[in-house]
Amino acid sequence: MKICIITDFLKPQCNGIAIRFEEYIENLRLLGHEVIVYGPSNCPTSNKHLYSVTNRFNPSNRICFPTFEMCYDLITNNYDIVHMVYPAAFFSYAVFIIHFFKLFKIVTSNHVMVNDYGKVYLSYPIYFILYYIFKIFIYLPQLLFVDKILGPSSHSDFDVTFKKKIEIIPTGINLSKFTPSFKKRDNILLYVGRLAPEKNLDKLCQSIPINYKLQIIGDGPCKNDLKKKYACDNIEFIGKVNNDELCKHYQNAKAHITFSEYETYCLTLLESVACGTPIIYPNCDVFNEIYQNDFNELCLRPDNNLIQILSYIDANEIELQHKCRNYAEKKSWVNTTKKLTHF
Repeated sequence: MKICIITDFLKPQCNGIAIRFEEYIENLRLLGHEVIVYGPSNCPTSNKHLYSVTNRFNPSNRICFPTFEMCYDLITNNYDIVHMVYPAAFFSYAVFIIHFFKLFKIVTSNHVMVNDYGKVYLSYPIYFILYYIFKIFIYLPQLLFVDKILGPSSHSDFDVTFKKKIEIIPTGINLSKFTPSFKKRDNILLYVGRLAPEKNLDKLCQSIPINYKLQIIGDGPCKNDLKKKYACDNIEFIGKVNNDELCKHYQNAKAHITFSEYETYCLTLLESVACGTPIIYPNCDVFNEIYQNDFNELCLRPDNNLIQILSYIDANEIELQHKCRNYAEKKSWVNTTKKLTHF
């Protein structure tokens, strides 16, 4: 197939969406597909560049806009599929207009719960206005013009705004990069992710038992405030870590923990599982959909608190490490990308 992928999210960004699409692109090409990528000019993977500006809510990311080159390319080349990556996708209207004159399939994938983020970052009047702007100008056009709407889980803004379940885009993991270590581990809990209000990090820091150490990897707008409030002997702020170096941190931790309920997948949990490190996650729709069948004992609930989960992990540590790795081995990026092509 001849595929055009248009995305704001690629390396050098290190978020889950960028990692996901770097892997899709590489493996689609390995499977023999011709893949043309439009993205920010600072992204080596994009062989065609879009005009972009800094995302004020997340300065490490860029927001892209359509260019004449992109429009001309879509008009003059015969693509089988055009895949647009949301949430921003300000280039989408250009694609929709061209679609009236060219016969290509449009696929979109939505990777952020914008509705949830709005509740965290915006006052109610502004949130209320933006809710309807997104509903009318971002989500409704997808329902009208797109052949397939995908997301990392069925819990999405389409579910909230239109009561519509979307199809699930398969997620994989690099099994050669994230490898297991089967051993008794020190009492270290690990958080890997953005340090931002929606991640519920205050509650996480306040919940760590005195006989455990919390290591926090990542950067974000709350970093300085969190360090000022919580940096101590049993809470360590490591900062940003190169993706290639994450494995050793996962391998040394007793468990990876998150209290964030504003996710559509959370790739760091799958990275942890691939390293044989159990995950501790909150009781919310997304994580229950993904992990409840396999790791229900690790879900934080009123009847299953953090102390109980840590006791369970301690009593079943090596067995859980093997169970985690076995789960991850079903999700190689090659197999995942093959599933993606079926859409």
